[in-house]
Amino acid sequence: MKKKLLAALAAGTMLCGMLTAPVSAAETSYQMGDVNMDGVVDTADAQLVLVDYTQLICRKKGILTDEQRILGNVDGVTEFTRSGNIEIKASICDAQMLLRYYVVRLSKSDMTLEEVVGRTFEAEQAYLETLERYRFYYDEELERFVAEERQ
Repeated sequence: MKKKLLAALAAGTMLCGMLTAPVSAAETSYQMGDVNMDGVVDTADAQLVLVDYTQLICRKKGILTDEQRILGNVDGVTEFTRSGNIEIKASICDAQMLLRYYVVRLSKSDMTLEEVVGRTFEAEQAYLETLERYRFYYDEELERFVAEERQ
């Protein structure tokens, strides 16, 4: 048990170091939640997390790189493998938080991912206001979810 706890602490420390380390001019940094690394956190990122998670629970390789899984793991939850190694997975909960963040940002553009993940009162209010203001549906032609302002 102590070995697992120490391994978890070491991995957490390394992960924090990776996410907060200064970035040189040659390196590119990405925002938490930006799984496809296109500069925007949106429904496409949540979709990638869901596809990857589904692949992993079906004991397949998954579609994301380790870096993408770290970016998608917005709640910070990690899992232990049977061998005692720490495995970072972006899960259904992470995808749900990314979708919630996307929805909230439609009506409250200054809301941060950290505020949404922390489920602050302001984030919850913005989420409810957005659901009242917009209708969401899947556009087959665009192959993604879109928001349409209600009349």
